[in-house]
Amino acid sequence: MVLLAGSWGRRMPHNLLSDMQALLSTLSAISNISALGIIAAGITAVLTRKTVRRLGNRALAEYSLEPYENVSRGVAVANILYRILAPAVVSLLLYSLFEMLIYLLCGVDTGLGPRWVACFLYWIVLIGEKIVRRLFLKPLGVILECLLSLIMTIIFDIAVTQRVYLEGFAVFDSSNIAFQLLIAIFYILVYAIAANFQDAIRPTSRQQEIEKQLYSYRARFDSLISSEHELTNYYNTYLFRSILYSIMYIEDHNRPKSIRILENALCRIGLAKTTGIMQCKDDSRGGRPFSDEESVLEASTRLVKIWDDFIRAHVLSDAYSGKTWIGDGWYSIETAVFEKLLIEGFDDLYGSYRGSKLLDCKHIAAQVVAFEKRESFHAIPERALICSGVFSEEAKLFPNSVIVIEGGALHPYGHSDGELEKGQGVLWIYRWSDDAVKNFSMIMEQLTRDGCQILSVNVIHEFYCRVVYQGSFRGTQSVPHDCYHYKRE
Repeated sequence: MVLLAGSWGRRMPHNLLSDMQALLSTLSAISNISALGIIAAGITAVLTRKTVRRLGNRALAEYSLEPYENVSRGVAVANILYRILAPAVVSLLLYSLFEMLIYLLCGVDTGLGPRWVACFLYWIVLIGEKIVRRLFLKPLGVILECLLSLIMTIIFDIAVTQRVYLEGFAVFDSSNIAFQLLIAIFYILVYAIAANFQDAIRPTSRQQEIEKQLYSYRARFDSLISSEHELTNYYNTYLFRSILYSIMYIEDHNRPKSIRILENALCRIGLAKTTGIMQCKDDSRGGRPFSDEESVLEASTRLVKIWDDFIRAHVLSDAYSGKTWIGDGWYSIETAVFEKLLIEGFDDLYGSYRGSKLLDCKHIAAQVVAFEKRESFHAIPERALICSGVFSEEAKLFPNSVIVIEGGALHPYGHSDGELEKGQGVLWIYRWSDDAVKNFSMIMEQLTRDGCQILSVNVIHEFYCRVVYQGSFRGTQSVPHDCYHYKRE
């Protein structure tokens, strides 16, 4: 082996052998870095982070943030090129300035250490920021960017920075075919990273990945959530499940199981705040981390309030196109209208959960909604009914009535076109009680005796009983006090 290596070394061109020795020397110089060199590299890394961030909007006409889901491949490639090359160039320039400044001040070459360390620390800072802010959405793409940036930094340092000190600016010669081949390989790798960020070359596999994860979530947590009575009526609607599992997928993707195990250990010593698959936080737990199951229940309770606030904000807006029914302790929304609102406004919903509304995640919500509809064989009810007192103040405006909110305005049911035709009436037991079904049966018998034509009957257990009829109802005196009666003349 020694003889073989020796003979190979004798046949190797002198320039290539020198370059390899320079590369090994650059990498091994990390062991000789001084304390001053570490400080300089750290300061350079922080300054590089600020400089690269500030120059991004000015250097690129279409500056975009990861994961480049809503931009063209060309824009994604331009942004990735910038994120690879900018740290390499900026860190080398700043570190070289540090060396020259210290040389001018001290009059000696201090030998701070390898220049690539500053770029390495830059990526450590950047990845740390992404993990803390939950923006580590595409780990493989970021890691590939980091490796390419470090490689380019080392190559630039050996081929340019070190040689500029010896040869001047004559080193900037791009006529070499090998150099052009290196650039071609570099562009191929950049396109591969862009594909990883955008997933444009494998949309089906992305959809299959999400569906596989959703099936596993349903298997793990479906019975757990359904067992909580106060969550059941929310969870029974595919819209609430879509919000819950969309957020679960995003948080699980940002914090996979291996990271959560580390977070649990750090939480016990006060170094991590959010834990569990839903990344929940509770300072009153005294450093005890959330299990995945505990975090799902905690998050579901939070999402109930976020859901109600979202519903209320839209329903009471004059821009809302749907009709919402309000009863005693319940409300009913049109699923088709709210499904569109959910997908378009998911970024705000998720932002209310995590504390930042800057991420673009609505494409995840759209796929989860589609999954939930497929699981229901697309047998989606026209309305979703939720037990909640979120509209209790509005219900007081028309006591003993079922209220309709349309375009921000309130009126009792039946007073607007499309609810009742002329000559039609409604009898609606809007408050559920033990006698609700019994009273409803009595109403139906009275309608039959009066010769009324029954047009529709709805009984939603534990919520309301409703009948729409045509004709003259003469049993108004026998109508229960919790029954709303109106006939449109």
